[in-house]
Amino acid sequence: MKVSFLSLDENNNKVKFESDCSMDENEIIFIDKTVENTTIHLIKEEPNLKLIRDGNTNMEMIFSEGNLTKGYYKNQLGLEFEFYVSTKKLIIDKSKIFINYKMIIDENVQTEHKISILLY
Repeated sequence: MKVSFLSLDENNNKVKFESDCSMDENEIIFIDKTVENTTIHLIKEEPNLKLIRDGNTNMEMIFSEGNLTKGYYKNQLGLEFEFYVSTKKLIIDKSKIFINYKMIIDENVQTEHKISILLY
């Protein structure tokens, strides 16, 4: 199976890639082609979705529509910080995931993102 990953921020900066993926009952796993030696795990925890990046970049985000959740980021260069995720929209179905969220650091919105993930 394959995954198509697309992320757009409020300035229309685009990150797009395709990757092979594996799936089990509630988890989708694929290589993050934007960062060397990093894997993305999408774990469905109805009604939420957890995104974990593992490898040279470690990150955890929980998307919970209408709620504020805590996130974490750390990379191999030593950059490390906590942040909050405000999920405006979360849609999960068999072949598509859509996420619209804001990343908040020190009580300030840093970025707003829309992520589209297609499975085929």
